[in-house]
Amino acid sequence: MIHTFPLGTVTNLHLFSHAFEYRTLSSVSWVFAPRKKFSDARDFFDRTPLFDKMFDRDWHHALKKKQFVRFLTKSGGDDESPDDKLKLICSALKNYYFETEKLYRYYGVTGTGDSMTMQLNEWIMCATDCQLPDPESKLCTSSHLGTMFKVVNFEQESEGKEMEMIAKLNQDNALTRFEFIEILCRVADAKYVQVGTCASLAEA
Repeated sequence: MIHTFPLGTVTNLHLFSHAFEYRTLSSVSWVFAPRKKFSDARDFFDRTPLFDKMFDRDWHHALKKKQFVRFLTKSGGDDESPDDKLKLICSALKNYYFETEKLYRYYGVTGTGDSMTMQLNEWIMCATDCQLPDPESKLCTSSHLGTMFKVVNFEQESEGKEMEMIAKLNQDNALTRFEFIEILCRVADAKYVQVGTCASLAEA
């Protein structure tokens, strides 16, 4: 079945996937038909519920890093309790997780390294394209972004079997998805919170 759309219509599968007939898509002859049964989304498309689960898992891993938690609770928002800060930051990050994950996935395959991680050159390319470094800044130049990459990749002592397994799979010279969330928080702090543009990380 061929569907036609008016000129100018945004043809993003994620946005208009409901327009497709599931009866047609579920045909065994269709190459993506098995996704309905075997993919994590249990659907033909990755929808919001799956991204919510992905974020919850990434946030869970990120908060296992004591150094990162200390950073979050000390950044801005002095009138907020540490728990309130974490909740507000979590909510802000979750609201933009769909875009964040797509950004990570895109730049993760642009270099020559593992396509499931983000290498230093891929991170710098991503940050530059997003206009994150500021040559006039005292805290957020390209050099600072490289230092942040090293800080985020610092391997702390693993606690528990779960973190031991993650440490074994986590490359020392690349960002995993939950580390990408961490480095974005550090950039937001340096670029917006430390200079007073934003009062808190959640706002930044």
